[in-house]
Amino acid sequence: MNTPIQTNEIKYTFDFDKLPQCYEVYKITTTEKHFSASSYMFDSPLLCDGVCSLVYESGRSIFVLMEKGIGNKHNLRDTLSSLSDFSSITLLVESLSSVPQYLLLQLLLNSLGTYSTLLKVNNLTGHLYCFHPKWVQHFKKSNESFVSKIPTLEVRISPENKLVLNVRTFTSVKLKRIIKFGKKPFESYPQYVFSAKNTLRRKLKQDTDSGFILRQTDGDKTDIPFLNLQSYEEFCKSKMGVLCEILDAFHAKFKETARIELQTIREYASVAVKSSSKMLKEIKPIVHAYLLKNKVKIVDCIGNEDSKVCCQKIIGILKSEYGAEIRCGRRIDRSALNICLIHNAEYYKRYEMDDPHDKGHDGVAVQHITLEDFLFDAVYAVRTVVQELLIKQDLLSKKINLYDWASLNFENKIAFMISCSDENEISHYFCMEIAPDGTFSITEKQLNLFECEEYAECVDIFENDRSEKSIRGIVKFPGGEINIIRDSMLFTIPQLELIKNKLQSGDTYLRNREARNSLLTAILDIKGYSKDNKMYYFAGIIGEGMQTKIDCAVNIREIQSFKNSKLFFERLLPLMNVIFVRNGQLTVIPFPFKYLREYVKLRKSQKIL
Repeated sequence: MNTPIQTNEIKYTFDFDKLPQCYEVYKITTTEKHFSASSYMFDSPLLCDGVCSLVYESGRSIFVLMEKGIGNKHNLRDTLSSLSDFSSITLLVESLSSVPQYLLLQLLLNSLGTYSTLLKVNNLTGHLYCFHPKWVQHFKKSNESFVSKIPTLEVRISPENKLVLNVRTFTSVKLKRIIKFGKKPFESYPQYVFSAKNTLRRKLKQDTDSGFILRQTDGDKTDIPFLNLQSYEEFCKSKMGVLCEILDAFHAKFKETARIELQTIREYASVAVKSSSKMLKEIKPIVHAYLLKNKVKIVDCIGNEDSKVCCQKIIGILKSEYGAEIRCGRRIDRSALNICLIHNAEYYKRYEMDDPHDKGHDGVAVQHITLEDFLFDAVYAVRTVVQELLIKQDLLSKKINLYDWASLNFENKIAFMISCSDENEISHYFCMEIAPDGTFSITEKQLNLFECEEYAECVDIFENDRSEKSIRGIVKFPGGEINIIRDSMLFTIPQLELIKNKLQSGDTYLRNREARNSLLTAILDIKGYSKDNKMYYFAGIIGEGMQTKIDCAVNIREIQSFKNSKLFFERLLPLMNVIFVRNGQLTVIPFPFKYLREYVKLRKSQKIL
């Protein structure tokens, strides 16, 4: 029997007999087109006695949740009356059953800001932001020290009843000079300060402390791990630890009036996945034969003592890993596979030099490795570069050599298609047709209304996509059936409560086969299932030999049939069971799309696209 797999799709219930006895909802509506981004209207209601939370998505309305009480409307109106935009609003009481149900749930979640826990829960600007004290970043330089960033996790319920977890960073205005602003000026961002309890609240006129705005510094990205099994403390600092805490707090507070359940998948098929080490061992002979057949040259594009030492180390790793004999020099060899040693992009930007990575090399396989990345993890960097280089060589030879395509037993060509944009935001469509023996061709396709083109329907699907460009790719099977790969907004969730309880008791041995099957099935290996005449699949992390920290969520992709096409995608699930796309991990969409993306990159580097 399959272990049930939880997802972020939720089912919730409200007791509409008891809930209205405890709470009431007010709707604040403006006569303007929308509320100003910096309006105090988003946060001022929270200063009113009896207000539990506030929700604002967009548009002209704000919803406010209050404890049931006499005089609520008067008190709320009195609190809002001092605001500059008070004259443009109306305030009406709403029956709880008339409020959009996902927004009512969000109101209840947002009210957890009063929940006492190590996790800090903040209802700001109509949203729910949570942060762990250990996430807070400090700026230290000379005699100056201050809190510079507060990374948070926004917990949101979508109109489609899905839990959405997004990382949002509040940055000190002291770092204003390194924050990049677009059309929205600095002055339009609401500012927040730490309260006495180390939670965030809206900055008031009498506050003298420096504020924080919801904006990241230029070029930076805040990463919060999806899951960490190292210890209970590390689990609590992960996204899944925060979600577990939020759900527990919700059910503790609303146990008699509301409940949230994670939807589960019970019937699914699994693809057998070997460990990374076994797959790496299997691919080594293929790489070895490839490197013996093709000359390999290390090209030192830096030319100093450090780079000379680095080149020799690369040669040593290639020899020990793949048994390859390598030459070294300063120029590209058009008859060889070339690995070019360069600096990273920051180096060339700092010294205002041309980045060799941007230079195109028509008709020759070239892959770059940066000195800085090599010093960080030499073996991993070399493995990644070799695999990328061999994909480029496959593109030149127009044959897949890194995978036994014939083992799929296709009798005719199968086609993969992607959409991409050039520097002028003009869409282009590229198609890779793969023959049963693994030879292929890549061509650009266009929508031609005057000629009967074999792939016109595929181009038309891209052209008419209105779902925020959710199409990841299209597959056309022998016989003309078309399957569309879409993002679904779904991701899988492991058994949080069981994981929490085990880690809390000191049991950190959660990665053996038995524990993986009972606790982590939802994020491991490759699985597919059917629902509502659609197919879904996900490619997770490799279970055998997995690490304690999982950085990213495992996203579920939706396979949609076009018109009356059959769903044949299950035959392509093995195409995620490779580690030469994401070194050491499964690829999340069939690997031919990687070939297409590399083809597009080459065209862009050659200024063709």
